Amino acid sequence: AMLTAACAKKLGMTPILILKKRGVTERKGNQLLEYLMDTDVRFMDTDSYDDIYTEMDRVGQASGKKYYKIPCGGSNAIGALGYVNCMQEIADTGMHFDYVCCAEGSGGTHAGVALGAKLFMPDTQVVGLMVDSDPFDVITTRIMQETAKMLELDFVPTVEDVHLVNMCGPGYAIPSPEGNAAIRMMAENEGLFLDPVYTGKAFAGLVKLAREGKFKPTDNVLYLYSGGAGGLFAIDIDLG
Repeated sequence: AMLTAACAKKLGMTPILILKKRGVTERKGNQLLEYLMDTDVRFMDTDSYDDIYTEMDRVGQASGKKYYKIPCGGSNAIGALGYVNCMQEIADTGMHFDYVCCAEGSGGTHAGVALGAKLFMPDTQVVGLMVDSDPFDVITTRIMQETAKMLELDFVPTVEDVHLVNMCGPGYAIPSPEGNAAIRMMAENEGLFLDPVYTGKAFAGLVKLAREGKFKPTDNVLYLYSGGAGGLFAIDIDLG
């Protein structure tokens, strides 16, 4: 949401963020950045995205202006196109990867990566590392199908194209011991900063798969770092 607001500001548009009143609501992390951008942020006490989308329509219609409704995580066909292009860019490097692993928070990233792999890296398996407990086998497949239709492809993705590992732990936006260990591991060894909501839990999933023998020693495995470091400064975590 923060990056969406930043892009809208850059393009001269007026962003209104309607968010679940869950997790971080204080002025820290991304909430601080949204405040600095003077973004209109509104919280709803609900667990239902349907409630959020209904409120988006109400606010948009009440404004009397043309409005565009962006779903959670930008997870629709248009949003997924960005990661289809991402996979084309990776393929254009000429490097081969046996696996690409990415965080799965609302389905759009995984959908775009998986569809892009089918198009440009057909020998690569994509693994979505779940940081929420939604039915991503259904959600990701649907977004892949919608994106394939938009691109007028001659095939229809199926649930067999979606590979998932549940790393949600105690719940969405609640740090997990495995995720915290992954954050520490990457900071100490690589100088890369993961976050406790998305990339930390997802990288912990990659470590889990490696320790379980999912990958052969000769496999090339790519971890798609999709941001979120602002969460380090918003959520209290025990890094040992």
